Amino acid sequence: MASVTGAAEAVADLLAAARLPDDAEVLGPVPAEEGRERMLVRVPRARAAALAEALHSAAGVRAARKAADPVRLQVDPLSLF
Repeated sequence: MASVTGAAEAVADLLAAARLPDDAEVLGPVPAEEGRERMLVRVPRARAAALAEALHSAAGVRAARKAADPVRLQVDPLSLF
């Protein structure tokens, strides 16, 4: 599982850029702190490395484009709230 948190547009941008594994489930959005939103991405445990790589690559694409709004990625977050 991974948590993607940020401004709604930034989260949508990152997820659109990510080549998520075929068996990935995107859950949300749910409200997060300070007007941000959180999306959860769930995969079977065996696909966790593929999920982490897809999100890391998408974050790199956003960084190369100098995206204005930051997005926080957490793989296997301790808390979902």
